[in-house]
Amino acid sequence: MKQFLIGVFSDNEQPSFSRIASGVLVVFAVGWVTAVVVHTKNLPDPSELLALGGFITLFYGANRLTQGIGAKPPGPADPHA
Repeated sequence: MKQFLIGVFSDNEQPSFSRIASGVLVVFAVGWVTAVVVHTKNLPDPSELLALGGFITLFYGANRLTQGIGAKPPGPADPHA
């Protein structure tokens, strides 16, 4: 289990802030939605859930975007492969 969690929160065996932050935000979101449902006895508006999902993926998406911007583009395909 420990190896699994290390793999989930790391990127190429390096600790990943974006993955840890996304995990914390998921825990927050689950707590928030649970509190809303308990308090109002209704599910939140779908647009709120969609916005919450976008907020959760913000850190990870920004990390992947910055990695992609600085990456070397792939070379031409080998016609003999």
